[in-house]
Amino acid sequence: MVRTIRRRATFRQIVEASRLAWAKFEAVDALDQAANMARWREVGPGSVDACIQHGLALLDAAETCDAVREAAGQTLHDVETRIGAGPRRAARVGVVGEIYIVMEPAVNMDVCKKLGRLGAQVVQPLTFSHWIESHVVCDIARWIPRPDVLSWSSPYLRHFVGGHGVESVGHSVDMARSGLHGVVHLAPMTCMPEIVAGSILPSVSLAEGIPVMSLAVDEHTGDTGFDTRLEAFVDLLLARVGDRGNISARTAPCPVSTRRQSML
Repeated sequence: MVRTIRRRATFRQIVEASRLAWAKFEAVDALDQAANMARWREVGPGSVDACIQHGLALLDAAETCDAVREAAGQTLHDVETRIGAGPRRAARVGVVGEIYIVMEPAVNMDVCKKLGRLGAQVVQPLTFSHWIESHVVCDIARWIPRPDVLSWSSPYLRHFVGGHGVESVGHSVDMARSGLHGVVHLAPMTCMPEIVAGSILPSVSLAEGIPVMSLAVDEHTGDTGFDTRLEAFVDLLLARVGDRGNISARTAPCPVSTRRQSML
């Protein structure tokens, strides 16, 4: 495959294409994170998502890194114009779990959108670009620091258990200590690493003082059951937050594990 590519493109073209692809990966993740942080106070249902969809089209058409940065910046500005004061209270909810379930809306029933529309500000530390940074870039360039998820999880889980079990526990601990109000744990049905993580998360919840709800997903999972449980969970968090939940998406920091601050 590499030989085929090299016969059809010069080394410089390959490097430029790789830079452009990486810029688009990061821009897509940045827009997704911005939407998760903004939906809870959008001025009209679906207004933030409409901006994001337009921005994704701009990113798709971009042919240079400068065009990618311009499209991302314009989209973030458009999102900012679509958000208002929001409700008096907001629950800050983290989403953890197996990477495919967390990142694929068609599989997780659009859980981040649903949480946002229920009044939750969503933080999703596991993204595609973050995974590439942690598992590819940092393995090659070992001088680049990476989030020490194992140290966060070590009071509860000290060993790698496969998949993203350690990340689910470690990020939940980090989110609790970063001031989030709750965690939604998503797992494929019968996934052993997430079963291990799910059995440990109640101890994390009790010790760290953060509510955790685990949801298993398979081909029989339906919207109705998800919606009911998410509504009940957000209601619980809002009741716990009370007047302390009067925060703004402009000033509320993301957990350090996301390696990105809110772009709004």
